[in-house]
Amino acid sequence: MHAEFKLKTSLLLIVFFLFAGRVWASEWGIGVSFRHGTIPYVTDKADTVRTTIPSIYYEDDYLFLRDSTWGIKLYNDEQWGVRFIGRRRFVNIPRSVQNQYQEDAFDWGFQFLLNSGEARNWRFELLTESQKRRQLYAGHDWRFNVGNLQLSSELGLRLKSSQYNSYYYGLSGYGGQNLSAGAEVQAGIDFRYPLFGGLNLIGGLEWIYLEPTAAKSRSLGSHHYGAVRLGVAYFSESTTTVLPAFQKGSYLRVSHGWATPSDMNQILRGNSESDPYNNQLTSVFYGHPLTQGWLGLPIDVFLTGGLAYHYNSSVQDPAIESVMAIKAYYNFDWPVRWRLGAAEGLSYVSRVTYIEKAEMDKKGNNASKLMNYLDLSLDVNIGDVFGHDGWKSVWLGWSMHHRSSIFKLASQFGRIKGGSNYNTLYLQWDF
Repeated sequence: MHAEFKLKTSLLLIVFFLFAGRVWASEWGIGVSFRHGTIPYVTDKADTVRTTIPSIYYEDDYLFLRDSTWGIKLYNDEQWGVRFIGRRRFVNIPRSVQNQYQEDAFDWGFQFLLNSGEARNWRFELLTESQKRRQLYAGHDWRFNVGNLQLSSELGLRLKSSQYNSYYYGLSGYGGQNLSAGAEVQAGIDFRYPLFGGLNLIGGLEWIYLEPTAAKSRSLGSHHYGAVRLGVAYFSESTTTVLPAFQKGSYLRVSHGWATPSDMNQILRGNSESDPYNNQLTSVFYGHPLTQGWLGLPIDVFLTGGLAYHYNSSVQDPAIESVMAIKAYYNFDWPVRWRLGAAEGLSYVSRVTYIEKAEMDKKGNNASKLMNYLDLSLDVNIGDVFGHDGWKSVWLGWSMHHRSSIFKLASQFGRIKGGSNYNTLYLQWDF
């Protein structure tokens, strides 16, 4: 992953803290899908590659998190829309070399939408990622329904710089050849079909046809490639309730944690070991309420974003971690108020921490800055414990700050097994 991801996630988090809670709430969701792509390169290792993609969804008047594309809505009217976006792009290379090269990319830049009719629009994107590997996309999107089946299709042309073509198709970074700029055709269709109770079947098809400039590369065995994707996702019902800034139900959490070489199972069994180098972090999270009483149960759901500071130590330099996730709390009385919490999302660190690098070094793998994020927590209401009404909005708790890579199933996380765990103590204030 490239350094621009740090800029993009940090900017998204800043805007999230500033604007979440000042907008009209919309839809949120969480899901997982499985992508199977064809490999266009000359290789004797494999013709196709698979990856697992956990996803979170959220959209309001200012922000959107749509699976692999996240963005900030800068301008909207009846005709035009302007967005600042970041998008994860999968590079189809054999599974056996994905950890070594970690070439899944993150494109970021500006998106312009021009309304061309009901459920139709022109889309223009000016994107880059690093080393001047720029691209300009122009295409048309259609959205339509067939019964309960929701479909979204696209057809467009991507203009690519010489640096882009040379790196991704000429493999110039690995002793390949330099190529001229060119334009490829991109087509795709996504679908969503409701099953029951908010659960949906999701998926899609994507296809790229390369122009002669790229297709002549000696590194390619095909002038076209694509992927199919299938999964499930839960989506909430859309709402149009006005949510004021830091409304009742929002929270702010401050925590401090200590690294442990123990895995999740050992921690949950109470067998957590201490990190001999005493690596620590401090984090701040804001939680924006999405749903109360989810599924008719005492479960509250939040969109949460946070920043963690990893302190320097004798074995590591300081690092900043950005997190975006969906967090759910199960409320129960025993005899005071308690909550069990679980979060799923994405985490990106500016520098790989020692606890992760040490584990990857033992396995002979390269670590990944981008990983899946989990947070498991248990807290108790301080006001209930001490019988103090003024403290009813304060919670004291423990959480496990967990980064992992889904057992080598995800190319975007470096195709590795392992990660890091921190035992943290926190105070959380409800608004």
